[in-house]
Amino acid sequence: MHATNLDVPWNIDTPDLAWVRREVGRFLKPYALDAHAQQRYRARLFHRQLRRAELSVIEYGGEVGIDAGRMSRCYLVQVPLTGSYTLRSCRQPVEVNTRCAHIVYPGMPLDMAWTFDCRVLVLRFEEAAMAACRPQVRRRLFESAAGELIALDAEPNRAFGRIIDYVAREATAGRLFDCAAAATHAENLVLAGLMAALDSDAAQSERESAPVYVRRAEAYLLENLAEDLTVIDVARAASTTQRTLFDGFKRTHGIGPLAWMREQRLERARADLLSARRGEVNVTDVAMRWGFQHLGRFCVAYRSRYGETPATTLYRER
Repeated sequence: MHATNLDVPWNIDTPDLAWVRREVGRFLKPYALDAHAQQRYRARLFHRQLRRAELSVIEYGGEVGIDAGRMSRCYLVQVPLTGSYTLRSCRQPVEVNTRCAHIVYPGMPLDMAWTFDCRVLVLRFEEAAMAACRPQVRRRLFESAAGELIALDAEPNRAFGRIIDYVAREATAGRLFDCAAAATHAENLVLAGLMAALDSDAAQSERESAPVYVRRAEAYLLENLAEDLTVIDVARAASTTQRTLFDGFKRTHGIGPLAWMREQRLERARADLLSARRGEVNVTDVAMRWGFQHLGRFCVAYRSRYGETPATTLYRER
């Protein structure tokens, strides 16, 4: 389904693991690398800058442990082309193999054990690139200690596997992406495929687990995010009682309906701040747009959720 037989024009091909570790750390993230003293390694690296994204193919030629700590402000899409790796930062080890795409989100701990034959394709996107992703999808990513695994050999995710295959082959073997417009198209294509896969899984999960009155309440809240709603308003719109509504939200989302609405507001405010160009908007405009009438409380809630102030997000270098 994806480029398992990719013919890679390696930038680096060396037994010097330290060299490869430094290079990978430079454009992805510094990390600790554990290797077996008695093994002979042949580390190989390919790296290419597209437009906003970066594409890499990495292999070490032997069993290694990789501990990157908590990820910085970027998303990674990791696809094993051969072999597999095991996520060790979860309560139960999780295997990622050639049938999967592994989504690593900002702030997630990444600790892996690679098999001797593991070769991994890595696409790196800045956090702002995911701003258009549905809030429910982003929330689910942040709630998972392993990130997200997408089965590329199952519908409807096969299309995402074909996109990965196309982009990997053209980035390593072709010259199409030397054209800025083509490189931008490739990035957008990957993001569209990724979001479609994540959105499909999330929507299916929600359809199976959420009671109908919770879904009605969610739709009502999303249509009226900037309004000053009460639980009575939401329960009436969902045709249920306040107690039933609250219990349904707690079972489905772990929080009540108004707390869920605040999360959606924060998500949309963050998306606006990440995508805004400097000088277009200010923090107060964004807060008011999404129903936060008290700027100080908005800033406190925002910093508590995202670990930075709204102004830091807005004025970050793009």
